[in-house]
Amino acid sequence: MRRRAALRGTVLQLTLWTLAACGGPTGFAADSPELPSQAARILDRYCHRCHRGAGSASGYEFDVRAAASMTAGDAAVVKPGSPTESPLWGLLHRGTMPPKSQIQLPRPTPAEAQVIADWIKAGAPAFPVAKPREFVSLEQTLRAIRDDLQKQPDVRTRRRLRYFTLVEIHNNPGVADESLALARAGLAKGLNSLSWERELVIPRAVDLPQIRRSTDASSVRAPTRAATGTDEASVLRELVYAVDIEALGWTRDH
Repeated sequence: MRRRAALRGTVLQLTLWTLAACGGPTGFAADSPELPSQAARILDRYCHRCHRGAGSASGYEFDVRAAASMTAGDAAVVKPGSPTESPLWGLLHRGTMPPKSQIQLPRPTPAEAQVIADWIKAGAPAFPVAKPREFVSLEQTLRAIRDDLQKQPDVRTRRRLRYFTLVEIHNNPGVADESLALARAGLAKGLNSLSWERELVIPRAVDLPQIRRSTDASSVRAPTRAATGTDEASVLRELVYAVDIEALGWTRDH
């Protein structure tokens, strides 16, 4: 019973951590500069899997990361200024998208659907272009781990540490900042689901050394992510994580 109660507490704390990491929708005025960014986040989270332009699994040509592709042509799914005449809003409002048959897919909340309605009412303004994330090399990653190990007080502590990285996800220009935040929360949740202890363990972020590459990363990365206003310095502090396996109750026996 104690184990089950502890697990429930862990799930609740991790859920709150996830919400804090990703942020939630709030009411915006029609002229709010945050409205397009928030709408971009929501559409990216729930719709981009199937609606990403030509060749999408849905069979439709529009890309939810490009506002213009949803408002142009006879097949437009958004009519700027009128949510009720926008097929996209109708599907979200009725709860028929994402398809109910695909129960594994996350679904927008009423508050998130309202943000999309507000965005359409405001004229469906273009989404802000996200600044490309700085490329993080294998050298940076390994140096961060090495430097962190060298800071530890003794050999026993170093032997208990395990390192996890989100660098490959970070370096993928097709992954939005919000998805990266969810990956951070998922790492913590996954580790705690395998823990033998009652206390919640939050992986410790390890700073990355600033190593400039000779090639310009922007030349090989297009700014395709939904803009979220994430601070770049903060991102680089949250890509490599250290966990003391003793805190998880991991031993040679289990």
